[in-house]
Amino acid sequence: MKKKIYISNNGICDIITANAKSAAEHFGFELQSVDEKAMLKAVTNNHADLALVSPLVYGMCMNMADLRIIPEQCLSFVGFNGNSSILFRQGESNLSKVGASNVDDYLTVIAKILFSERYDIEPEFIEYSGSATEIPKELSAILRIGEYPDISSLDLSEDWFDSFEIPLPIAFWVGRNEEIIPEFYDFIKSAATDDLPLEYPVHEKIDENTDQYVRSGSVITKWNDEVRSALDQTLQMLYLRTYFKNIPAVKLVGDENFLV
Repeated sequence: MKKKIYISNNGICDIITANAKSAAEHFGFELQSVDEKAMLKAVTNNHADLALVSPLVYGMCMNMADLRIIPEQCLSFVGFNGNSSILFRQGESNLSKVGASNVDDYLTVIAKILFSERYDIEPEFIEYSGSATEIPKELSAILRIGEYPDISSLDLSEDWFDSFEIPLPIAFWVGRNEEIIPEFYDFIKSAATDDLPLEYPVHEKIDENTDQYVRSGSVITKWNDEVRSALDQTLQMLYLRTYFKNIPAVKLVGDENFLV
């Protein structure tokens, strides 16, 4: 039976899954590209042999699946990234409703944490799949996944780093304990963009003729101690907001000295 590999379909993880299709064919794996809700179901029901998960999915699965993190390619944003942002209605003084494509996804949850912890507000998040550049009158702001050219939006990972001084962990690979095979490591490395650096800089794309401040950050693409610490702290924040019944331990393959 073919091993089943699950990856995210939202595009934000493309740099570490760009070659996933060809890699899956090479190793004889079955590849599924799914949304976060389907990812959670696949992992908890043991349908996924290897999965690229968000911290939220990881934590929600830990009471139902004995997972281990494979410390290879991953994705964490340090400061500005430009792939997740909140666009506000001009002149809006009362932030009451925020539109999001999925109100239960990890990045939506991160936005909720930032609004609460940094700005002491608790806006209502509602499902929204309309324009990413024009805000309907019933909304105060919209959460957008993907790159957009405007410079007036709040960058999620930049705000996260400014608030907590840790990278924003986005995704990492997991498998079931004692069922992780050597080929998974080879697949993970092959699935990523060719010649991907361990960390690379990101700069805001704006008009060179303006005087606007150019925001910058970096992307970490390989598991390290900084990512592990950031994940541990992020899981604790999610626990405190009752997304988990217990604080999930950061469990690596072959590592029984778990962070708790």
